Amino acid sequence: MDKILTVVIPTYNMESYLEKCLESVLVEQIIGLIEVMIVNDGSKDSSLSIAKRYQNRYPGSIVVVDKKNGNYGSCLNLAFNLAKGKYIRTLDADDCFDSTEFIKFIEKLRFLPNDVDLILTNFVINMIGTGKSKLIKQKGNFGKIYSHIIDFEKNGILYNIHAATYRTSILRDNHIKLSEGISYTDIELLVYSLFYCKNFVLFDISLYKYTIGRQEQSVSMSSYLKNIDHISIILHRVVNNYNSYLSKLPTVYKNQIDALFPLIDIFSRLIIIDKRIKRSESNLYVRLLESIMEKDSYLSEKMFKLRKNSISYFKLWYNSNKSANESFLNFIFLFISHMTKIKARLFM
Repeated sequence: MDKILTVVIPTYNMESYLEKCLESVLVEQIIGLIEVMIVNDGSKDSSLSIAKRYQNRYPGSIVVVDKKNGNYGSCLNLAFNLAKGKYIRTLDADDCFDSTEFIKFIEKLRFLPNDVDLILTNFVINMIGTGKSKLIKQKGNFGKIYSHIIDFEKNGILYNIHAATYRTSILRDNHIKLSEGISYTDIELLVYSLFYCKNFVLFDISLYKYTIGRQEQSVSMSSYLKNIDHISIILHRVVNNYNSYLSKLPTVYKNQIDALFPLIDIFSRLIIIDKRIKRSESNLYVRLLESIMEKDSYLSEKMFKLRKNSISYFKLWYNSNKSANESFLNFIFLFISHMTKIKARLFM
């Protein structure tokens, strides 16, 4: 039976969570339609043995890949090449799916036209220690295939790793490769894939159950501070790879990205500035930002006032460019979101 979806589960020392994760995915009604790929990233605990035990129980649906530690990007790079599913998405080993919603999701995927590149769903945030959950619900016309990538943020559509499922051939045929050996490479996946996705569809399905509040998570404050250089490296790689991606794109997309690239470049530098500056040095922050602006003629023409708040800064730029094609404005919001979170943690 052909596989509709490959669920990639990168796993590093997740023995406490992996079984719950797998049980949420291995649903009897759809087991033959899915491929669950557990990529063991050099775990030192019993994660690999747990994965193999489940593989023995579900040999036609579970694939276990054992490799040396190379972080998240290396796991996905392997999965892009090995996946048998028509579509592909990620699931962190310490999170899970809503099993009932997963059945609905697979049924939706079965009847999608072959050329849909991106599928976006709702997700639920579960907060450890509070017992509270929050549904993050997409806005838009559910089931409609949007013929181009619109401004997600403006239209109330959230594009992040918990919401996104891709047509596998989009990632494989365009040789999308993520950085290895460092964290936060989900930023790269979100950005690079949009270079090639020409359409998307929204489903009113609350699939992903995202748990926050564990100190060891990469999104915790301590992890942000510990790995802030990783985020800086990722953002700079996105910028440095710009020309190679640009040469592969149709002219219409080149023009859209050209208009946005200087702003991306600014935000990629902000992260290096932020980690060296304390709240009491805000004037220095503004002076450094101004010095960067002076080196970019495009932005200096568009921006006449600087604010240290990244969102305000973006809105000034956005208001001066309302006439521009908005197909890739969502590209910017990825960077703003990550920068704002980091700044908030650094200046607490």
